[in-house]
Amino acid sequence: MFDVSSLCWTSLDEVGERLLPWLDLPGCAGLRAARLLSFLAPRSLAPALMRIATDPARPCGHRIYALRALARASVGLPDETLSRLLDEVFADEPETPLACGADYVTTPSLIELLPFAKSGPRRADLRARLERASPEARRGWLRSMSFLVDKPCEELEAWLVARWREDVARRSPDEDDAALAFSLADTHPDALDVLAAYRRTGPRDAELFEDIRRLPDLADLLGDEIRAEAAAALVLPRRELLRFSSAAEIRKAARKAVLDHNFTLRCPIEKPRVHHRYRGALAFLEEDEEGPALAADLLAHARLHETIRADLGLVLHRRKRRISVAYLERRGSAPENLDLARVLLRDIAKNPDTRDRSALLAALHFPDPEARFLALDVLDAVAEDGPTLQTALESLAEDPDPFVRLRVIGARARRGHASQVQALAEAAQSSADVKLRAEALQLLGRIDEAREHGALFERALLEDHAGEELDHTPAAEQAAIALGCVFGPDAATALLRGHLLAPNDAARGAVEAALSVALAEMEGAPLTASVRRQEITIRGGERCTSWSPFPSL
Repeated sequence: MFDVSSLCWTSLDEVGERLLPWLDLPGCAGLRAARLLSFLAPRSLAPALMRIATDPARPCGHRIYALRALARASVGLPDETLSRLLDEVFADEPETPLACGADYVTTPSLIELLPFAKSGPRRADLRARLERASPEARRGWLRSMSFLVDKPCEELEAWLVARWREDVARRSPDEDDAALAFSLADTHPDALDVLAAYRRTGPRDAELFEDIRRLPDLADLLGDEIRAEAAAALVLPRRELLRFSSAAEIRKAARKAVLDHNFTLRCPIEKPRVHHRYRGALAFLEEDEEGPALAADLLAHARLHETIRADLGLVLHRRKRRISVAYLERRGSAPENLDLARVLLRDIAKNPDTRDRSALLAALHFPDPEARFLALDVLDAVAEDGPTLQTALESLAEDPDPFVRLRVIGARARRGHASQVQALAEAAQSSADVKLRAEALQLLGRIDEAREHGALFERALLEDHAGEELDHTPAAEQAAIALGCVFGPDAATALLRGHLLAPNDAARGAVEAALSVALAEMEGAPLTASVRRQEITIRGGERCTSWSPFPSL
C-alpha cells in the first residue's frame, strides 16, 4: 500500500505526476490512484493517459479511468486510436456490456468511448459498427446507456432505441425488453409501445397496475377494457378517473382502499397487500379538493396503522399545512402518531415557516427521541432563540437519548458556549457509536470555531471508517464535508489523501464533492463556508450533507 502522507497538494500537474507511478502498485492501491487521477484529470498527462487507455496489458479499471480522465480534460483521441479501441470492443460481444467481456478482460466498455465519437464521421462509423452487431448486443449497450445520468451521446441513444424497437417488432418482447422499456419511458416515451406489447399478452395482475400507476400513458396503449380496470384500481390520475366515475364515488373508493390496506397491515395473514390501489388512493387524495378533509377525517376517526397515519399526515401537510401542523402540535405525542410526527417534522425541515414554531416547541417534549431531535434540529437551523427554547434546552440537556443530548450541545455551541464546543470535539473523538461521532463532526463543522479543529476532521476522514447500514461510513463522510466547507482550498491535501483511503463510494463521493469545490475556488474568488456547503451539495454531496443519525422512514 502507498504512504498517503507523502502526497501533498502543490498543483494539478504535480499531483498528477506524483500519482502516475502509483498506478503500477498491485491490486486496489493502483486502482485507487487511477480513480483519483481520473477525477483530477490533468491535461499535462494526456500522452501518458492515452498510453494507458490503449494498452491491452493494463487492467480494465486503469484503462477506464484513463479514458475518463481524457474525457474530463476535454482531450480527444486520434482517429486511429479510437478506431483501434472500437475494434477491440466490437471484437467480442459480451452478454453484459456494462462489464468487460469474459474473453477480453481488459477491454473497456463501449460507454467509455462515446465521449470521443461525437463528430459526424466518427458517429457514422460507430453507427455502422452497431448496425453490424447482434440485436442482443445493441440491446445490452442501450441498457447500459439508460442507467447513465449524464448522457454521453443522446442522439446515439435515440438511434439505439429506434433500432431496438425495430428488432422487437420482428419478435415477441420478453421480460428484459419490458424492463428496458420501463427504464426508458421517461426519456423515450416511444419505448412504452414495447412495454404495452409485453403487458398486453400477460396477466392483469398487481404488477400491471403498478406499471400503469407509475406510467399512466401505458393505459392508453392497452385499450379501453384495461383502462377501465385501471380506473377501478385507482391507478390513473384524477382527471382520468373522473371519466369513469363521479368524484363522490371515487372518494368513497379511495377511503375504502385506505381502510382495506389498513386491514392488511394489521392482519397480514388474512389477504395479500394491494399496494397499487392504496398508492393510487393517496395520489387521488393529494389531487382532490376534498382530499385533505378526507385524510383529516380518517386520522381523527379511524383506528389506523402507524404507516398509514404517516402517509395521510403527509397528504394533509402538502395540501393544508396549517391544519397538519396544528394536528402535529395537538396529537403528535400520541403513540399511534409516532411515524406521522416524524414524517411531518422531516417535511417541515425542508421549508421551515415561522408559523411552525409552536408545533416545533411542542415536539421538543414528545416521548419519541427522534421527534425531539428533529424539532430541535429545525429550530436550531432557523436560529430560533428566546426563553422558551432556552428552558427546553436546559431540560433536554438531561435527555435519556444520547443523540438528543448531543444535539443540545450543538445548539449551545452555536450560541457561543465555549465549553460546549469542546464537548463536541470530545464526542467526535471518543463516542462509542460511530453515528454519535458523525453527528458531532457535522455539528462541529457548522460553527465558527470549527477552524480550530482541522486535525480532528482530517483524522476522522483518514481513520474513522466504522460503517453503518447502507454502506455508509458517516464519520469519514461528515469529516470530508466539514473540511470542504470550513477550509476550502486549504483542505486539498487532506481531501486528496482521504480520496485514496476512502472505504466506499459514499465516502469517496463526499470527498469528490468537497474537493471539486476546493479546486474551483482556487481558480476563482474566495467563498464562505455556507456557499461552499451549497456547492458541495449541488456537486453530488447531498447524500452526506443531509445525513441524519436517524434513518428515513
